[in-house]
Amino acid sequence: MVDEAATDVDVHFQALGRDEAWRDPGFVDAITLLQLERLVQPAPPATAVQVFDRSPICTFAPATSGCR
Repeated sequence: MVDEAATDVDVHFQALGRDEAWRDPGFVDAITLLQLERLVQPAPPATAVQVFDRSPICTFAPATSGCR
């Protein structure tokens, strides 16, 4: 299973009482930061392939196109 950063950030924001997390100005930044943190974590031993939910560029593009 691949954890999806946007979902994890949304859950975190909801736990803080922010029901519409995507409206928060820091939402996209929080997703990108979590993605980057996961990207730099070392892979577990004997891991041949490491899969991520999406690249930070794929998060940034829709966020800047007005589709929020």
